[in-house]
Amino acid sequence: MIMREFTLMPIQNYLDEYEKFLNYFFKLYQASFNYQLLLNDIYIN
Repeated sequence: MIMREFTLMPIQNYLDEYEKFLNYFFKLYQASFNYQLLLNDIYIN
């Protein structure tokens, strides 16, 4: 029982860190996409 919790805990921490990384990456991607749209608007007009 104790051993099982010990092995599961790092996996949960890893998943949390991975989720934070994905959120950060997604925000970065969204920001760059919005920036690209802004540049397109500027160049078109």
